[in-house]
Amino acid sequence: MQVGEVLLAPEAAALGLEIRVVGNDSGEKVSILAGTLARLDRDAPHYGRKNYNDFNTFYLQAASGTKGGSSGSPVIDSQGRAVGLNAGGKNKAASAYYLPLERVVRALHLLQQHWPLGGCISSSWSAAAVSRGDLQTTFMFKGFDEVRRLGLRKDTEGVVRAANARSHGAPGATGEGVHAVGMLVVEATVPGSPADSVLEPGDVLVRMNGQVMSHFLALEEMLDDAVGQSVDIELERGGQPVTLTIPVTDLHSVTPSSMLELAGGSLHALSYQQARTNRAQLGQVYVAEPGYVLGRAAVPKFAIITAVDGVATPDMQTAAKGLTMLQHGARVPLEYYTFNERHRRHTAILQVDRQWYGGPVHWVRDDAAGAWHPSMELPVLLSPGWDSVIAPAAAASRAGKAANQADKVQADGSVCNGVVAEDMVMQVSVPDSQQAMADAGQQQKNGMHPIVAASRRKLSKGTTGAAAAGTANGSSAVPDRQGKAQTGVKRTTRSSTTFAADAAVYGSAKKAEAAVSNSTIIQAAATAAAANLKCSSSEAMTKAVEEAMRASLVLVDVDIPLVALSDGVHARSFQGCGLVVYHGEHMGLVLVDRNTVAIGTCDINLSFGAHPAELPGAVRFLHPLHNFALVSYTPAALPAEARAKVRAAQLLVSPTLARGDRCRLVGLSKSLRIMQRTSNVTSATVALTIPSAEVPRFRAVHEEVVKLDHDFGSTFSGVLTNEEGQVRALWGSYAEQVEHEEREWCAGLPAHVFVPWVERLIAQDTGADSITAPTLPVRVLDAELEAVLLSKAAQLGLPAEWVSLLDDWDPERRQVLRVRSTTANSHAAQVRPLEHLMDN
Repeated sequence: MQVGEVLLAPEAAALGLEIRVVGNDSGEKVSILAGTLARLDRDAPHYGRKNYNDFNTFYLQAASGTKGGSSGSPVIDSQGRAVGLNAGGKNKAASAYYLPLERVVRALHLLQQHWPLGGCISSSWSAAAVSRGDLQTTFMFKGFDEVRRLGLRKDTEGVVRAANARSHGAPGATGEGVHAVGMLVVEATVPGSPADSVLEPGDVLVRMNGQVMSHFLALEEMLDDAVGQSVDIELERGGQPVTLTIPVTDLHSVTPSSMLELAGGSLHALSYQQARTNRAQLGQVYVAEPGYVLGRAAVPKFAIITAVDGVATPDMQTAAKGLTMLQHGARVPLEYYTFNERHRRHTAILQVDRQWYGGPVHWVRDDAAGAWHPSMELPVLLSPGWDSVIAPAAAASRAGKAANQADKVQADGSVCNGVVAEDMVMQVSVPDSQQAMADAGQQQKNGMHPIVAASRRKLSKGTTGAAAAGTANGSSAVPDRQGKAQTGVKRTTRSSTTFAADAAVYGSAKKAEAAVSNSTIIQAAATAAAANLKCSSSEAMTKAVEEAMRASLVLVDVDIPLVALSDGVHARSFQGCGLVVYHGEHMGLVLVDRNTVAIGTCDINLSFGAHPAELPGAVRFLHPLHNFALVSYTPAALPAEARAKVRAAQLLVSPTLARGDRCRLVGLSKSLRIMQRTSNVTSATVALTIPSAEVPRFRAVHEEVVKLDHDFGSTFSGVLTNEEGQVRALWGSYAEQVEHEEREWCAGLPAHVFVPWVERLIAQDTGADSITAPTLPVRVLDAELEAVLLSKAAQLGLPAEWVSLLDDWDPERRQVLRVRSTTANSHAAQVRPLEHLMDN
């Protein structure tokens, strides 16, 4: 197809000119809209504070009714010449606005000089060849009636009216026969610019370099020709004449020509456009796109970064230097502000990531090639003393903080040369009612895991003698570092009655003592005291469970980078409650649901409830069928005080929860506060059936969950414990799609489902390389089963004798399993057709 050209004729624009807008209106391939030019001096349209807005220019206006899709379309006259460029319009009216072409023609001629027809542009060519000057000042056109209110003198008005004026289009393109109808008034200046504090809002521009200046077109022409020079300005301020000399700024020098890519985000110097719109100083560190790292720190788009790791970042050079020096995994404070709250400074914790995106990359714009190229060299620092003064000062400050912290901890006797002081741990005094918890903490310190090894419930009747003996002796079988089971580890088990009695004495000793010492108390008072004692006992028990679980609960924050979305997930960040199930010397394990840790390619942050400490975690095990995952961490990275406080929870496998059982729902809030309530189990055998999502992703199958009568809402996860603080189930979060929308809810996963996998991972704790041990294999069927009521199974062909037998064998469930689906081309697909009932 032969390509033609459209002649640019800005001088043809005139009031009443019939025009056509040829474009792509509303997404149509070709649209031609008619209109008539009604104005040649319309103010530049305003598209919103965060969008690009033109200024210091007039626009043409017509009622052509153009909408989205026609931006940039030529506005042609009857001769096929372009008199304007379609730029915007009103949504609730037919008005459309066109950019005049006088300055476009100038730019085209300059380009043609450097880029001859049929030739090649020089690789050294720069956009600065098209000179553009500015005073970093926004002017507004005001009619004479408005300018008089600002104090314009009559003789000055007479001089301006008598002078030849410029105008867009014909007639009088050279100024002959055209007279001014208003003047240019200063609206605002950019802070820190040469015009700042020199020009003031309300100043009326009279002359520039001796020429009367009353039109934007003449102003642009003069400033473009004076780049790098100064102009003499005559203006009136409150009726008084003022003469000034102001240097002309090169607009190319205040337009970003480089940017810093940081983990999928981009930073660059604050542009003239944003600085003018937001009344801010040029060159500040502007967040054009947060990306992954800044997004994890909750730094919003359009923010201004003022400091990184305690070092001020007034410009991109300093910011690039500071961000490049940070190491992977470092956590440093970052300060920023937003234009909406420019007087409030925000602080965030920046978690440096080099795993998913690598280090920062400096990109430079190539005007000749029309592309951006990566540069290995960061921007040259504006402050040459940064390396010799600021960086050592920051390092010395961090070293001083670390030394003060070490002295403080050593003075407390809790740590000396990085080793926990045994005296402090052994001399801690705890009440009798919490002795079992202290014993568990001491055993944990010695590398032992406090799982209550009760006999596990079998599908068939009866239990093995060895398991029963182990339960009777109060012992548990814990695997040693070679994977063999250690036996004979004494576990102190106490009845709930003893625990309640001790808690009552511990929580209300003073009240009980006062009641006993009062020999003249009457019977009514004695009854009231007993009621108060019972209430205090419940409160003390609640407090004891709370303290026990605080040492084991963890807040788990998960962030998934865009480059790691290898599986279907319905969000990029998740938060949930986890449980410390192992706290050894070299490895710790946290149990969490798979709606929080959905995939392995993610970043995990663990916030411990026992002590104000945070650690990164790593996905250690994801069960492919059940809703739980195990996350590992390095205990040695915790402060000594935190290592002493964190304890693994006691997991109770047997007896399993049953309908009507009373339990405690305990979890951590977002502010790391313990929340708990007493609930009753409404059902412990709810067969889970989650439909497939639109995008394939993990969903729990072959799982029976626990339901409660009361909880903390559909998104609050935690654990279910008994009155002694032993964990009986993980209260995990589940997600499913309902009518194309995500719905989340919580349910309990019994301990017997995940305890075997916890024990197998503990057996891999063989030293410092335990974190990198191979993952555990999982044997699964190539089929998905679903529960079917016996009444429905009978209609599907299940014999009546089997219906009666299954009804007698399991009166609670009264169901049978059916094959719902099979993996394509698998053995299961051949031997188990769909809807086949599982009778064994």
